[in-house]
This record gives sequence, structure tokens and C-alpha cells, in this order.
Amino acid sequence: MSRRAIAFKNLLLRFAAARRGTTAIEFAIIALPFCVMLFGIIELGMVFLVSVTLQNATDNAARQIRTGQFQTSGSNAKGDFKTQVCNRMAW
Repeated sequence: MSRRAIAFKNLLLRFAAARRGTTAIEFAIIALPFCVMLFGIIELGMVFLVSVTLQNATDNAARQIRTGQFQTSGSNAKGDFKTQVCNRMAW
């Protein structure tokens, strides 16, 4: 073998044996999927929270319509229904 080939082989062996920076490389490989999963879980939780809140708000407004409380108030039906649902959407 030539000197150049031996030097290249030694360089490759030293590179393969080096362990500095492996933690940083492993973190770089794992960080992106971990963050995507973490933020996906948070987003899904927020979607469920808004869905349940909207369901409860419309249930309460529908209950007032069924019991007659909404009709006896003598106000604008469409606007008041929207206002009641929006008011109950607050956390």
C-alpha cells in the first residue's frame, strides 16, 4: 500500500473510533420527531378542549330553548343565541 492509502486508512480508523459528539448527534436525530410528537399532542388536546366547550355551550343554549327561557326573554333570537353560545365558550 502507498503512504497515502495507509494515511487515509488510519484517518478512517481514528474517525470511527472517536466518540466525542455522539450525544449531540443522537439528540439531533431524536429531537425533531420528539418535538413534532409533543406539539402534536398539545394541539390535539386543544382541539378536544374547544370541541367539548362548544358542545357544552350549544347544549346549554338548546336547553334554554327547549325549556322556554329563551323565548320569554323577548329579544332577537338569532343574535341572542349567538351571544349566549359565545359567552359560554370562555374558559
